[in-house]
Amino acid sequence: MRILTLIVVCFAIFCGLLVIETGVFETAWAGRQRCILLQQTTVEKKPEEENVPADSEEHLEMSAVTTFEAYGGSAETVKLGSIDPKSGFKYQLELSTKGAAIEKATFSEFNDRDYKNPHPLVILSPVKSADGSEILPIANREFVFVQKGQQLPLQDLHWKSFGKETAEDGSQTACFEAVIKTSAGESAVKLLKTYKVSPGSDLLDFGITIENLSSTEQKVRFDIAGPCGLGREDVRADMRKAVACFKDSKGQIVSIRLDKKKLIKAKTIDDRRLMKPGDNFLWAAAVNKYFAAILVPVPDQGKEYCDWLTDKTASFYNPDGDDKADSGDETIGLDLKIAPVTLAQAGQADSLKTYNFQLYVGPKDKSLFDKNALYRKLSFMPAGLWHTMGDEMDAHLHYPQLRFCNHNTGVSDASYYAPDYQKEPGLNEQDEQAHP
Repeated sequence: MRILTLIVVCFAIFCGLLVIETGVFETAWAGRQRCILLQQTTVEKKPEEENVPADSEEHLEMSAVTTFEAYGGSAETVKLGSIDPKSGFKYQLELSTKGAAIEKATFSEFNDRDYKNPHPLVILSPVKSADGSEILPIANREFVFVQKGQQLPLQDLHWKSFGKETAEDGSQTACFEAVIKTSAGESAVKLLKTYKVSPGSDLLDFGITIENLSSTEQKVRFDIAGPCGLGREDVRADMRKAVACFKDSKGQIVSIRLDKKKLIKAKTIDDRRLMKPGDNFLWAAAVNKYFAAILVPVPDQGKEYCDWLTDKTASFYNPDGDDKADSGDETIGLDLKIAPVTLAQAGQADSLKTYNFQLYVGPKDKSLFDKNALYRKLSFMPAGLWHTMGDEMDAHLHYPQLRFCNHNTGVSDASYYAPDYQKEPGLNEQDEQAHP
């Protein structure tokens, strides 16, 4: 009898393992993420000195009194915009509920220059780490309860999706929500993340609102991934780099550039920081030879510069670990740290805060930058996006519709370039002549 019972128990365990392997429970757990207690008592990344209070470097202590869990929804993909050039949209976003992030951004007006089998050009895509995990562009990452010394990896959570909404002006919006509760089931914090794309615009607007749902004030902060996953474009040399732009006390534009070589040689996080102590931060970007993804934090109302983005770092990714870092899977990305904020108890005026961003996704086109007042104000062109005029002329050979700067005159000079051709995802006859 005991032998028969043992056989039945073993068989039941075996069947249970087979059911688990089918992934039937994966979706159920995807919308729930337990808290991870910090294993350190100080923050590893020190904040920048510009516009940051002296006490902003937090000391995080372990707390076993209250733990937190995050709740979201099921795994979904929401598409905004279009890859059809006749739609009026400059690109299509594929948004993932995982981390409320961008899974892919694909141009409608530029192709991958494969003249035999052209496809719309993908500008942003996930990055694979050496451990096999994926980093998605603009993903919400660690959310930290500062005083309790606890954090939640929201990049692993599938947020609740509210689908896509289309406004009368043709703009499209997607919204995602994550709710953090205590282990006792009491609501603590709600995060709402919204994306908006508009026809004819290269700018993506997105915002993150944090609301305190508890009866006591909460001191919190969070990290987000910046733009990442840009392709190489140039077969001769990897010209991808991270760029940050600042305005100094004299009103002059200054910038920092970290290319592949500098990032590979980086020994400490300080070597990867995009910072200019004392200067006002304007934007940070990941760029390749021809295109840029420029992230602009929008200052709070009544302020000229953003003062809540405390740290900006760049990283070089080499997933397969090849010695030459030249196998084709390499890319760069940015990471951003948001300053701690104290939210008043639920229902109070200061119980929530919204962080707004704009993300430029498009070509490094001087004529475009010149005619747009916002781009001129943010100094997209003078901030070191190009190396030399030779790079710009080479860009025009591949993408003749663009207009770049003549470094001799400082203005756009069409005489340097061949005539424009129609911008289409596929190649027409004139494209084929330009790409033999």
